[in-house]
Amino acid sequence: MPVHLHPLVEGAAGETPMMPNVRITVASSRLTPEQRSLARRRLTPHIIETYGTNEAGLLAVALPEGQDAYPDSVGQLIEEKKRWRKYAFWWKRK
Repeated sequence: MPVHLHPLVEGAAGETPMMPNVRITVASSRLTPEQRSLARRRLTPHIIETYGTNEAGLLAVALPEGQDAYPDSVGQLIEEKKRWRKYAFWWKRK
């Protein structure tokens, strides 16, 4: 589990998500399906995983609905799935 996410998950041991309306993007390391499920139960159902490299930039995004359907996947290639932008607060433009 990413080092920044671990203390949050450990500190939120309730039956319902601690921050149900917050979106958390994980980009530092891969979550196992079990870790992702635990984070979604304890923190927020809106865990978004992104994958990329310094050289190529963002390559794939795993949205919550994709995580449920394909728990072992790293997400869909960004060219095939532009819908992830609704989850990114920095993408909204006037």
